[in-house]
Amino acid sequence: MKSPNEIPEESRKRRLEDLDAGSLRLSTPSCYTNCDAAVFEKPENSTFDSALNIRIAKNISGFRSYTHEEEARERFLGVSTKLKLWIDGSEGNDPWKIKKTLKHSDCDRLYRLTLCKDMVQNHIIKVWEEAGKVDEIEKVVSDEGVAVKVWDYEREREYELKLKKQSSSKSYVVSGAWRKEFVKERRLKKGDIIGLYWSTSKSRFVFSVLARAPPVAVSERGGE
Repeated sequence: MKSPNEIPEESRKRRLEDLDAGSLRLSTPSCYTNCDAAVFEKPENSTFDSALNIRIAKNISGFRSYTHEEEARERFLGVSTKLKLWIDGSEGNDPWKIKKTLKHSDCDRLYRLTLCKDMVQNHIIKVWEEAGKVDEIEKVVSDEGVAVKVWDYEREREYELKLKKQSSSKSYVVSGAWRKEFVKERRLKKGDIIGLYWSTSKSRFVFSVLARAPPVAVSERGGE
């Protein structure tokens, strides 16, 4: 039997899709978890194919399936341990163009989320300008503000909020159902990190809770 070093270079560079489907035989169902790894029969092929198949089996054994209860729990907490595939024309692997660590004023009775002027101008207003949304731009700088749709990624629901430019601070605020549907329902608090981006294909914001604030120690709350 030849050692791996004696195998021709052409054989080492064989692509995964070139493998014979019959050389990889499963003896368990196609739903894998860490506790129920797939077991493969030893392939009757070359040493290289055998090593490659063992490596594939090891990778597949690390896959994990989610129950409906686990997914519902993660949506409720506003987190996710699953990989996400971003679409909507977002660039790169991170679509969240607007990120903010929430302040107390974003979660209190002022009923609005404050957004940095530069972030909104660069990632929202410019997109609207390119799309010819003249009416929306005119409304957002007026006292009226503009109604915008917001898709909550974790809850998979759409809400209507209002985006408006503050004349005093020149920042932008998101109001309307922000406190009821997001602060209360998502249990947002100071220190939570949220993300937003504008979906050009759906003409709406996409919202997500990217990270939760660490729990406050008893000593920091002044004790009981």
